[in-house]
Amino acid sequence: MPTAHTLRARRHAGFTLLETIACIAIIGTSLVAAIALFGMTQEVARAENGGGSALRFLAREMERARSTDYASLASQDYAPVPEDPSFKVCREVSPVGADMKRVVTRVRWTTPQGIEHTDSVETIRCEGVGR
Repeated sequence: MPTAHTLRARRHAGFTLLETIACIAIIGTSLVAAIALFGMTQEVARAENGGGSALRFLAREMERARSTDYASLASQDYAPVPEDPSFKVCREVSPVGADMKRVVTRVRWTTPQGIEHTDSVETIRCEGVGR
């Protein structure tokens, strides 16, 4: 029969093998999950960076359309962006009324994972307004 002294000594002796294995399993699982989450976060950050670049290219292209003379404003096929050829921009211009044109600017890019994205901005340009 265990005495009070042996029970107290056993309590202070340390962890059992089973407790140590359970602890290692919990810590290992947590580390694997943290590493996987870090990898996913990096992919999302890269994708968001592509979206931020796309918006910057769209804004610049819309500014070009705004500063172009109304009579010269015309559609343009997809062309690579000089700073980053993985992005391509185009502009579609169509008449809306006697003195108005609809201008749609699109940017298209492919992520490193091979996923294609397209964003666009649309505005109406009136003759004599802008510039």
